[in-house]
Amino acid sequence: MLLGSFVKWRRATIVALVFIMANKYTDILDLIHQLESSGGKDKRAKVSNWAGALGEYQLTPVAFKDLQDKLPEKWRGYTFAEVALDSKLAREAAGDYVNLITNYLLNYGIAPTRDAVLAAYHSGAKTVAKGKLGPEGLRYLERARALTGSPPEETAGGD
Repeated sequence: MLLGSFVKWRRATIVALVFIMANKYTDILDLIHQLESSGGKDKRAKVSNWAGALGEYQLTPVAFKDLQDKLPEKWRGYTFAEVALDSKLAREAAGDYVNLITNYLLNYGIAPTRDAVLAAYHSGAKTVAKGKLGPEGLRYLERARALTGSPPEETAGGD
């Protein structure tokens, strides 16, 4: 049983990593862009929300600080607002953050499936690792599935 679970996880991890590397996050970034700001059309994205999220990719100050800590040579020279409110920089930062999330999930022993990465982008990798995805996180995944027409995946941490 344990070996079967490991093999299943390993296969899902390899498939997810190949998909992510091959697409360089383009598909998932497009989906995040749509989920977070209706593809840049939602003007509310230009004003920070209760969590401080800002911009078309709803980057948070905590996520940006993580980027500055993990990729200082790339992000230390920028301010949070400068990156979050610039479409090109925000997409690049979101891509780098998705890469960090993928590594966090792997470190927690979770296959970085699309659902797991989206859930971690929205609610945090630790939340996904603990299996404590709340109602808003679950709604986020439901919206993603509705946009893509895809069924739920097993590793999103909402059970």
